[in-house]
Amino acid sequence: MSSAAQSDSELEKKEVPAAGEEADNNPEEPMDEDDEENEDGGDVEEDVVVQIGATYSCRRQDGTYHDAEVVKTRMNKQAGREEFFVHYVGLNRRQNEWVDKTRLVVPKTVKEEPAANSTDPETTEDGKAPLKRKNDDGGSPEAKKIKVDVENSPTTKSAVSSGDFAEELTCLLCSELFKDPVMVECGHNFCRNCIDKAWNGQESFTCPDCKEVITDKRYTTNRALANLVKKTVGTTAAPAKPTERPKPAENCPEHDERLKLYCKDDGTLSCVICRDSLKHASHNFLPILDAVGVYRTELSAIVAPLEEALKVTEQLTSQQSEKVEQHKNNVSEFREHIVSEFDKLRSFLKEREEKLLDQLQEQGESLLKEMEANMVKMQENQDNIKETITMANERMNDTDSISFLTGIKSFIEKCQDEQQDVMVSGNTLLSKDLCQGTFKGPIQYSVWNQMKSFIQPCEKLVWIVGHSYVNWAARLAAKHSDGLLLGLPKEKCTVKWFGREDLQWKQLHRFINEIAEGSAPPDVIVVHAGGNDLGRLKSLQLITDIWVELGIWLARWPEVVVMWSCIVPRRRWRYAESMQAIERCRKKVNKAAGDFVLARGGAVIKYDNLIDYRCEEHFHTDESLSNIGLDIFNNALQEALKKWWNTQR
Repeated sequence: MSSAAQSDSELEKKEVPAAGEEADNNPEEPMDEDDEENEDGGDVEEDVVVQIGATYSCRRQDGTYHDAEVVKTRMNKQAGREEFFVHYVGLNRRQNEWVDKTRLVVPKTVKEEPAANSTDPETTEDGKAPLKRKNDDGGSPEAKKIKVDVENSPTTKSAVSSGDFAEELTCLLCSELFKDPVMVECGHNFCRNCIDKAWNGQESFTCPDCKEVITDKRYTTNRALANLVKKTVGTTAAPAKPTERPKPAENCPEHDERLKLYCKDDGTLSCVICRDSLKHASHNFLPILDAVGVYRTELSAIVAPLEEALKVTEQLTSQQSEKVEQHKNNVSEFREHIVSEFDKLRSFLKEREEKLLDQLQEQGESLLKEMEANMVKMQENQDNIKETITMANERMNDTDSISFLTGIKSFIEKCQDEQQDVMVSGNTLLSKDLCQGTFKGPIQYSVWNQMKSFIQPCEKLVWIVGHSYVNWAARLAAKHSDGLLLGLPKEKCTVKWFGREDLQWKQLHRFINEIAEGSAPPDVIVVHAGGNDLGRLKSLQLITDIWVELGIWLARWPEVVVMWSCIVPRRRWRYAESMQAIERCRKKVNKAAGDFVLARGGAVIKYDNLIDYRCEEHFHTDESLSNIGLDIFNNALQEALKKWWNTQR
């Protein structure tokens, strides 16, 4: 009898008897024509076609039948037959295998007999009713028997009840539910990160499950499987407690020997036979008790920094809470200030007040959301650390060596990833301040341009900002009565000098922000900087940086007048390779910056008496100006500011 006939015979034996009938098969039950052909040794393999992607009943190695999906096919030249790689539906993918056509139950197309061959289609010549070839719904009796057998088989019921479906959604490499599952060429699924790690650094690629060679390092996203994992997680929202882990077996599942060793390379428990096998060739082993000590120490080393990180997070969370409250208080304080200022000019400034209050509300809420979101992020980080510490402590307190070492390597890697995430992401204390120049400064002055017709101008504010030259010039000017005002009227002008030693242009933005904090917007900014960048930056880069920074000031304070104080020569430049080259660069930067501010209503302060860097009377050898040079510097500033003041009257 052919193998196909054997399959049909076994299926006939598995048919579920009707109510009231004996469970045993009736040996006298007549066979249909196909069965007779099979009994005669007829070959049925030529009558069926196996479709890739279709699902058939397949005879497993233990003799039972189960629905299986045909994934792909190959020709076994050595055996001279076609084979199919099948995936058993509802079972673990590790049970997938290659089978030949004889193990598949493929429904065949039933040929209809001519009506002349039989007078009664319901009976045969001997008056007995033959076996029906079709069901009411058009399905074959073999398929119906298989369906009944599968649905009622204890194997299927056990798989569903024991959670094999959840195991089917588990990645082979990390032993966890799929995260971003992808399908490789052979049809097996893995987490994207897991398969990337498994293939990292390899020249040839194989499937970690079936060991089939992959022609190219490619995979496709399995969205259907990802959705199934999400649904499974949703239906198992109440997982078992971590302490209720099943006790692992104490004997080797492959050799049935006592587990006495731990393989450091594979991270698995092993027996003495495993140690000598080719699978673990050249691997390093530890006795179980030694391995427990090693990994318990390693786990303890992970917990300690996490506990420290938890303390820092708790402290920063508390500080963030205080910042949030302070921010709310500042919003309230600024609101009161705005209302009190506008009370003085209520009739004229009602519309302006409402507009500014809306701006404060919007900015306050925006900044508050950022800080509160940061606090929520810190709290989540804190909770994650607590959870990891709890799991690690429970694992360390596990007195059962086998239980402790089972999956210890992957667990430690998970803890290390959590530790790395904590260290990388960090806990940044976020402090957002409202724009004091807009909400806390002199509100009357901010709307002065709208009230020029009947409001007297406020006191003018002049900033002189730059590197150490500004400091030296301020000290020299302070020796004269009202010298710091540079000739401007004391009752109507305030001149503030801000010099910082070794100031570079990239530091100027932060320096200006520090000056502007808590101060009213300036009417004039005299900037003397850029000299410390000559020779260090290319002239084009320095010019671009100057344009960007000056543009920021003009956008921030549209009414401000920017005065470019030209970079003066020096007898020695810190980064200069040649004096001629540095002089060309200095002149190029001065012209570009001067043209920029002039085009925007500003002014340029030139020092025509300080053009000869070889003049010992004006310059010291240490890159500084002499007192005579500083006098020339201050006189040029004074002339430029007086000229500006005359335009204000």
